[in-house]
Amino acid sequence: MRDDHLAILALQETHLDETQAASLNDTFIDTLHIITSTDPDHPLARGVAIALNKCLVKMHEEKLNILNIYAPNDPSENQWFWETIHDNIINLPQPDMLLGNFNIVEDSID
Repeated sequence: MRDDHLAILALQETHLDETQAASLNDTFIDTLHIITSTDPDHPLARGVAIALNKCLVKMHEEKLNILNIYAPNDPSENQWFWETIHDNIINLPQPDMLLGNFNIVEDSID
């Protein structure tokens, strides 16, 4: 993140739990902040995280709502995901950024 001057990085397939994220945050306390979200049905699989470069992102009183998407790869699951995503995020603040792996391709060969 530092070498490429990335301010915000959306990660998928992180397999990070809260303890591991806290350990990384402690290790890189001056430069990095990681926010993780696990799949409640598969806590040691899947999962997404957002890494914030503290040298480039200044966290004050303002809020930045970031939605990190990790859509299923299977075509039928992917279609269901997009058809139902509104129901899953309706009670969340409107995102300022939408990032992630959408698993959308023009042809299934992709």
